[in-house]
Amino acid sequence: MPLIRVQCPECGSSGSIEQEKVHRTHGKIKCPNCSMVFTISPDETNPTPQPDAPDAATSDPGEAMHPHEMEARESADATDSSENDTPPPLILTETAIYSTDTPAINKLTFHGNGGTLFGIQFVNFLLGIITLGFYRFWGKARVRKYLYSQLELMDARFTYFGTGKELFIGWLKGMGIIIFGYLVINLLQYSLVNVLKGVHMAFMGVFYVAFLALLGFAKVGCARYRLSRSSWRGIRLSFRGTFREGIWLHVWGNLAVLLTLGMFYPFLQTRLRAYWFNNSNYGNTPFSYDGKGKDLFMPFLFAVLLALLTFGITFFWFMARLERYHWEHTKFPGMTFKSTVTGGALFHLIVGNILLFIFTIGIATPWVVTRTMNFRCKYLAFNGLPAFEKISQDAKAAQAAGEGVADYLDIDGGIFDFGII
Repeated sequence: MPLIRVQCPECGSSGSIEQEKVHRTHGKIKCPNCSMVFTISPDETNPTPQPDAPDAATSDPGEAMHPHEMEARESADATDSSENDTPPPLILTETAIYSTDTPAINKLTFHGNGGTLFGIQFVNFLLGIITLGFYRFWGKARVRKYLYSQLELMDARFTYFGTGKELFIGWLKGMGIIIFGYLVINLLQYSLVNVLKGVHMAFMGVFYVAFLALLGFAKVGCARYRLSRSSWRGIRLSFRGTFREGIWLHVWGNLAVLLTLGMFYPFLQTRLRAYWFNNSNYGNTPFSYDGKGKDLFMPFLFAVLLALLTFGITFFWFMARLERYHWEHTKFPGMTFKSTVTGGALFHLIVGNILLFIFTIGIATPWVVTRTMNFRCKYLAFNGLPAFEKISQDAKAAQAAGEGVADYLDIDGGIFDFGII
């Protein structure tokens, strides 16, 4: 019997329903995931032949069903639905829903606003005072939940599952790592001073390398934790990169930039991007990145020369080009990405955010955040359509220790960093 694909507009769950039953209930469907009742037009859907699908009249409703060929079944009061003005909804046996009329080009939409975010952060501030600062972890989780819930793609919102308790425990672990590193560095410093003379420069080099290693650890930890607590359409994201690879890349890559007086910068950027994206998954399906630093070297060199004459202003145009290049070389099975950001737009965003922050003494920070979110969504497009029926849950556990270290280093990647969007 022909099936059609539908999507819950509230939670984004997706799956298949028999076309005949959609007609019988006048297109009314009830999502089993969020219980929302919504209506679709059977005449506008594209039926997908399913010769092996079991007949609803003979199948056992209690029987386990294949997740990609699930049947719809009528609710108990659907017997006389054809005679009622308001027919009862269909009830799906699975919680996956996807719409066939999704366009080939999709854009992110951010529905949040600075006023609401300000209210959340103001309450967080008051509770932080009452709890002597301990509520800040729960407050940070609240802010993330709000920002994720306001981000929409293909009529489905993102979800953040992290908790304040996890962030607090991660902060405690991060404090232990910071203290241990501090003791080791100081012990090394005193040992070198007692054994050798004039080793100040050597020690500074060791300190710089240790800082880069800590930075790499924090960023990898953030990526692993943040993505493991993020989902879209009920499917979790994950980051599979190892700490060893991430730390090594941050150490030698930044040292190479230093030793080449900055000329290695475009090569480091593409290698970092490849590390983040090639190790990022949506469910069981990985992203990929194939950018090369050599493609960006001449634009980078030209931008550096012009920056000397324009006090660095023209470097915004290189950063915009870097952003466009990164997304052009990022792929997901069935999808490509395109950024249309320009140097002028990036300049106005950053300068505007700085002025907002300065002239309001930081009070406008929520508006700076929402302004940036809207900017990123405006200039990023998703081309094509993933094969959602081939994507399954494959979540990976991750702890928040890296988040704790990042908190000490004042690193907060936000939604758009560390791999996905």
